[in-house]
Amino acid sequence: MQEQGETELRIRNFYLGGTCLVVALLTGLASAARADDALDKAAADPNGWAMYGHGYDNTRYSPLKQITPQNVGQMKLAHPFQPGSLRSNESSPIVTGGTMYASTSWEPEYVYTLDAATGQRKWTYKPEIPDDVLQYACCDVNSRGVSFADGKIFVGRLDGKLAALDAETGKEFWVADVVDYKQGSVITSPPLVVKDLVITGFGGGEYSARGSLQAYNVKTGKQVWKTFTVPGPEDDNIDTWKGDSWNHGGGAPWLVGSYDPKTNTVFWGVKTNLPFNGGTLTTAGGLTFWDDLHGEFHAYDAKSYGELWHTQLGSGTGAGPISYSVNGKQYVAVVVGRTAAIPAFLGEVEKKMTAATPQGGALFVFTE
Repeated sequence: MQEQGETELRIRNFYLGGTCLVVALLTGLASAARADDALDKAAADPNGWAMYGHGYDNTRYSPLKQITPQNVGQMKLAHPFQPGSLRSNESSPIVTGGTMYASTSWEPEYVYTLDAATGQRKWTYKPEIPDDVLQYACCDVNSRGVSFADGKIFVGRLDGKLAALDAETGKEFWVADVVDYKQGSVITSPPLVVKDLVITGFGGGEYSARGSLQAYNVKTGKQVWKTFTVPGPEDDNIDTWKGDSWNHGGGAPWLVGSYDPKTNTVFWGVKTNLPFNGGTLTTAGGLTFWDDLHGEFHAYDAKSYGELWHTQLGSGTGAGPISYSVNGKQYVAVVVGRTAAIPAFLGEVEKKMTAATPQGGALFVFTE
């Protein structure tokens, strides 16, 4: 769908090595009023981590260099935080203005706001999520984090809704209905904010849900456009899908999108890849941080790839680490808590993942 006078949308699908990448060309936005000036300012701050992948390109690279191969061996725990959730904690926190925002997965599914230097809690968002969501979420209930723009925090919820919160107080500004979770579609990843749009996908390809990307106005929560990742009767290339197979075509854009400002284009992957891990963090200090399913958190020399430091976190990890700085001190943070319910179709992979470590849930912040 498209609202007159707001946004013109064109979409193309590319199939590269079995991975479907959705490329949406957002035209007509170049002169639109910018609702994300605060995001641009936060993303330009080298001391913060304002977006899921640090920037629109999702490189997970930090320009901070206080922690180096020479002193990383002295890195120690600055403060832990126990969110109360013990399954599938895959949130990659964001940090802006000295405040950290992180989400939890299940029992509870909250958004926590902490002082990034001390770990002191500021406010907590506690939405009411229906109990029956648990049976519709694949693969397990989780939340990979939140997004920031326009003085707001945006979070996709397991009940198929997208919420906008006041970044200072946690008060709800608006809640939008994105998808019916009872078709097996839940939102597990943070949305992508581009100019005046909050863009989100959802999961459910495993249950043959027809995937789509949907954009909402930052200020009002009004849906601006919706485009499907699988063609339907309204599309020219529907003849490649026999019968009504298009309506069960999958292609759910469940992970995090990226954006190229030069071409005004957003990119989304729609394929599930193995192995499961939260990603890496690289820094200007010459370090690479990564975590694994066995609960080990590692720091490697980015040039020689020799291990310089590691610690055991107690549970497997599926969240990417981040780095930020407060008052000149660099921190590295990571969320841990392995998945608890993995589909049987993963076979031996499922057994190895659940056997590797016990369940858990914690946010650990380190510094040197």
